[in-house]
Amino acid sequence: MAEYCIQNFRIDTSKKLHVLCFLLASSLFSCIENKPAEDYKLLIPDSLLIVKSSQLEIHYSSKLIITKKLAIITTIWGECHICMEKFEQWEQLLANQQFNEVDIVYIITTPYPEYFMKVYYPEVNHSGTILVDSRDRYFTLNKLKHSTPYLNTFLVDSSLKVILQGEPLNNPRMITKYENAILEYQTDDNSPN
Repeated sequence: MAEYCIQNFRIDTSKKLHVLCFLLASSLFSCIENKPAEDYKLLIPDSLLIVKSSQLEIHYSSKLIITKKLAIITTIWGECHICMEKFEQWEQLLANQQFNEVDIVYIITTPYPEYFMKVYYPEVNHSGTILVDSRDRYFTLNKLKHSTPYLNTFLVDSSLKVILQGEPLNNPRMITKYENAILEYQTDDNSPN
């Protein structure tokens, strides 16, 4: 009986080791992007909630969220006081003259939109559009991860085509990349045909 148990334990351990190796290998390869960010368009589900006059309404068209030629779309976790400081950081960055021609869209992720509106929204100072995603549809559609928030910010054109990915708030090099991309886009847009 003891030999049978030891033999089965070895088999189970061997299977566990194979499964662990498979999971490690698949997680390494799952990080590899098949297409470059330049070919990628963000998808904004129409079912997100939009904040209008301190009220939540169903958002029916992603075409209405961008009024300028460029926009920054970023995510903020909607259940965290510290995360709400990002609004102030973004507003300071957007006050830079380089960002005058850029819209900002905040996508708040929270399963409790009413709680966000009651507790956090009154504290928020913002000049952009706020969309509330209570079911992680934005994350799912765009294959984003909550564990990599520094990759969940995008500079996009008015058709939601990604120009740049990454959060510039705490990274001076990324701020420079955003400024250069905006300047390049505006220069290309103003050049004669």
